Amino acid sequence: MKRLVAAFCAALLLCLAGCEQSKAPIEVGGVSDPAGSETVDAAFLERYVTSLEVCLTGSSELVFDDVSKLTSETLIRFFLYAINSEQDPDHIGEQWLESDGKYHVPTADIEEVLGRYFERQPLFQPEALSGYSAAKDEFVFETVTGFGGDRYVKLLESEREGERLELAVGFYTDNTLSTLQYTKRYILEEGEKNYRYLQVTKEYPEEKSAISYVGIGEGIVGYTQDMAFYSVNGDAGTEKHVRKMSPSEVLSSEYRVYTDAGEVMTVRLDETLVEDEVYRSGNTTDAVRFTEKAKSLGTLYLSGNIDPLPRPVTDLSGEVSESMKNRVRLALSQNGATRAEVNITKALSCDTDGDGREEIYLCANSKRSEGNNLPVGVTVKENGGYQVSAGSAIYSLVLRLDGETTEIVDSKFLGEGEHLYNALIFSADLLGIFDINGDGEMELCVENKLFDTSVVEVLQRVEKDGYRTVLYNDFR
Repeated sequence: MKRLVAAFCAALLLCLAGCEQSKAPIEVGGVSDPAGSETVDAAFLERYVTSLEVCLTGSSELVFDDVSKLTSETLIRFFLYAINSEQDPDHIGEQWLESDGKYHVPTADIEEVLGRYFERQPLFQPEALSGYSAAKDEFVFETVTGFGGDRYVKLLESEREGERLELAVGFYTDNTLSTLQYTKRYILEEGEKNYRYLQVTKEYPEEKSAISYVGIGEGIVGYTQDMAFYSVNGDAGTEKHVRKMSPSEVLSSEYRVYTDAGEVMTVRLDETLVEDEVYRSGNTTDAVRFTEKAKSLGTLYLSGNIDPLPRPVTDLSGEVSESMKNRVRLALSQNGATRAEVNITKALSCDTDGDGREEIYLCANSKRSEGNNLPVGVTVKENGGYQVSAGSAIYSLVLRLDGETTEIVDSKFLGEGEHLYNALIFSADLLGIFDINGDGEMELCVENKLFDTSVVEVLQRVEKDGYRTVLYNDFR
């Protein structure tokens, strides 16, 4: 039986990249509970704000205006947060620990805890979650303790009226508390044993909504702001790289995962990454790799409020026509490869420029022989070199077909003659077509590979000048 811990504990135990192992600072700025019954101090914020923010992330984040809208996944995570917040760490869960070394928690115990923390009993549906035993009406956990991590927070406002307490808490990118990521507003009500959550809302500063981080293929390639592109590397795009991205800023942003068919889901990278997949330089992030789990969900990750698919993209890869092959054949022959076999690996159509007429984009690569993976037309010489026969070529092509016009967007060729082995293994992949910066024009996402090295480029079409690279990253 699948255990609930497999689904939840990895995310709950994960500490935000960039946080220190010691406690992050909690500033209360001298703001106290006006009624005087309880000071809103660092311990109060850790109990009701920061610990909650660590345990409930991504799609299970506690943001709600109506308790009935909370999902069962969010509620089970909240239960784990609650018992860790209110019990002695050395004795948490002893009443549930059985001889098999696991924690057998009755559903009634979970519902009792939830009932104490919300204004009214939320709708908890245990049968919707893995790890639930209907026969015993209980959940089985490997562990119910050990949640780690922290957030950099500062209490901005506090106001009490009777038993109701309203807080505004700022969440920051690092321990300097200089760059605000977002603000959360909590409406709490004092209960017999603890405060109850009546409402939690989330607000972003204006600058935050204006920045969209872009992840393609295996990682973050850069970001866009005010329709301009800024590369992580700083050597591509309309401007040089002007600001570094702190690890916590990138990891705690929400990303929409897109495929050619549209939006799939929203993720946060601190749920899909492990520590060694974040590459840092001091307190800044140079590159971020997505895990295979996240990578399989789509081809583009985009934070912010940009719609990257204002016009549909159609995959024609299963409907390659003879006319398409002839266009590739013509491009090859213009480079002397009159005998090279046409091998179209991707075909997409989209009205990329908004003129009402769809263009077709083709990606073609050298066909390779089964067994030795050598391109067709390549033989091994006695001296160890590799010979490309007359009229053949090793190639990768990305073409744009607009009516009768064929435009070469990206190309690499090795013609007839002798070459080293490491020059043979290259290919291209058209990852997708998206409007990444929100200007209404669609950009191409191309991945070029040499052996196991991937270089991802975002290409923007400039009238009369063809395509230029506006974002670039090398995920070696």
